[in-house]
Amino acid sequence: MALPIGKIIGVGVALVLVIGGYLLGFRSTTEPERMAATPKASSTPPLSHEQKPTVTVSPPTPREKVTQVSESTAQATPTETASPAPVAKETPLTESAEPRVATATPPPPPQLRPLTLRQAEPGPGADATLKEGEALPFSVTLDEGDSRTLRYRWTLNGVEQSTEATWRYTPKFDEAEEARKSVQVVVRDEADQRVEREWRVRVLNVNRVPTISTTTPRLGSPVHVVAGATQSFVVNAKDPDKDGSLTYRWLLDGDEVNTGETGTWQFHAPTSDGAHQVTVEIQDAAGEKIQERWDVVVKATAPSLRWVRVQPKDERVRTQTGQMVEFSALAELSSQTRGAEGIQYQWRVNETVRQTEEAGRFQFSEDRAGRYQVSVVALTAEGIKSLPRQWSLDVRELEPPPAVTSPEETAPDSRAMTQCDKDVRAWLESYRRAWETKNVRTLASLGAIARMDTASVAQTLKEYQSFRVMLTDRDIQCAGTEATVSFSRVDEIDGEIVVHPERTTIQLDKRNGQWMMRSR
Repeated sequence: MALPIGKIIGVGVALVLVIGGYLLGFRSTTEPERMAATPKASSTPPLSHEQKPTVTVSPPTPREKVTQVSESTAQATPTETASPAPVAKETPLTESAEPRVATATPPPPPQLRPLTLRQAEPGPGADATLKEGEALPFSVTLDEGDSRTLRYRWTLNGVEQSTEATWRYTPKFDEAEEARKSVQVVVRDEADQRVEREWRVRVLNVNRVPTISTTTPRLGSPVHVVAGATQSFVVNAKDPDKDGSLTYRWLLDGDEVNTGETGTWQFHAPTSDGAHQVTVEIQDAAGEKIQERWDVVVKATAPSLRWVRVQPKDERVRTQTGQMVEFSALAELSSQTRGAEGIQYQWRVNETVRQTEEAGRFQFSEDRAGRYQVSVVALTAEGIKSLPRQWSLDVRELEPPPAVTSPEETAPDSRAMTQCDKDVRAWLESYRRAWETKNVRTLASLGAIARMDTASVAQTLKEYQSFRVMLTDRDIQCAGTEATVSFSRVDEIDGEIVVHPERTTIQLDKRNGQWMMRSR
C-alpha cells in the first residue's frame, strides 16, 4: 500500500533533526576544554596552582543521545518526544578543593607450586643393607618447575649428618647391630614448603683380621744368628673387633714347631751354616688369620775375645812427670766358644812390650815430659787375640809448689853452703816431690820405702785426689859421706791440712856418688 507523501517527508525531517542534535551534543562536550585552555577576563584574581578548577566531563552515552525537534515538527509528529541534549558542566573551585591522587596497589606475589619428590636413591624400596666399612650414597631429586632455593637436612637416627644436596653413609666397624637405622632427609624452600624421605638401613658386622703392632726382630731384613746360638722371636698382635683370644702358630721351614696363645718363640740355631725361614700365623676366634715371616741366616764364626771393662774410660789422659797412672782391663771369650781358658794381657808403651800378666793391671809413670801411647791386647793359649785398646797420654813437667818456710827458718848463705849441703838439699827436694806426685818408684830408688811395699803404698796414695807435701824447719848436718837430716812435715790431703806430730830424722849415706837413705 502506498504511503502518503506528506508522512514520508515528515519522517525524513525527523531523521535530519536527530542527526543534527547528536552532532550538536558532541560539540558541546569539547567546549569546556577550550574554555579551560583559554583564560577569561574576569574581575576576580586568578587562582593559584592549588586552586585550579576541576572540570568534569561526562561523555555522551547512548541514553543521553536525544533528538531536538522544533515545534512545527513536533506538531507534525506528535508521537515522538525529545529530551534536552547533554551539556558539559563546570564545577567552580573553592578554597577547600584538593587535587585527586591515584594510589597504586602492588600485584600479589606469584604462587609457588608445591614441592614434589621426583626420584630418591636408594630406591624404590625404603630399606637398604650394607656392611661395616662400605659406603652407601643417598640423594633426592625434586620436580621444582620454577627457580627456588632449597635447603637440605640429612639425619641418622635423628642426629644431623649433613646439609648438602647428597650424603654418603659409611658406617664404622663398631656400628653393626640388629636394629635398623633411620636415615631421613627434609627439603625446604623459601616458602617453608617441605618434603621428606626416610630409609631404614641395616648395618652388617664385618670380622677383621688381627693386626700386628710390633715384632722382634724387625720384619723386612735378614736375621743373622751365630751357629749354636739362640734367637728369640716376639710378636705383639690384637683383634681389632673385640678383646678375644688369638692363637699363634709357629713354623720353621714350613713345618709347625709350636702353637699357643703367646707371641714368643725361640729358635735354636744348628751348629752348621745355612738359611732358614721362620713363620708366625695369627688367628682370631672367627677364623681370620694373618702371616708374617723372617729369613734367618745361620753362620759359624771363629771364637773371639771381647772387652768387658777398661780403665780409664777416657782414651785421652793428661798427667805430670813422676805421677803414676793406673790402667786395668778385663776381657772374656764369646759365648759360643768352649774350652778356652787362661786369658793374658799384654801391655805396650809406644809399641814396646812392658808387661804380660793375667791380672789385667798396669802402672805407668814417666819422668820425662812428652806424648806416650799405652795399649793392651788380650791373648789365650789357643792363639785367640782381641782387638787392641789404646790410650794417648800427655805427660807434662811438674810445676814446683811454692816454697813453704817456717818464720824461724832463714835461707842459708850460698857462699857458706858446702857441696854436701847442696847435695842433701837436692835429695830432700826429690824426696818431697816423689811423695807429692805419688811416684813410688822414685821413693824406692831414694830408699824412702822398701821395694816390696811399692804396691801397697801406691794403692794408699791412689785414694788421694790432691796431695801436697811441705818440709819445714830443716836441719842438715854433714860429715864426709854421711849426713843427718831432720825436719817437720805438713801434708795437704784433699784440701785438709795434716801435721805430722813428731819431727822426722833421716840418716843419709853417699854411695857411688848418690845419697841414699840408710835402712832402719
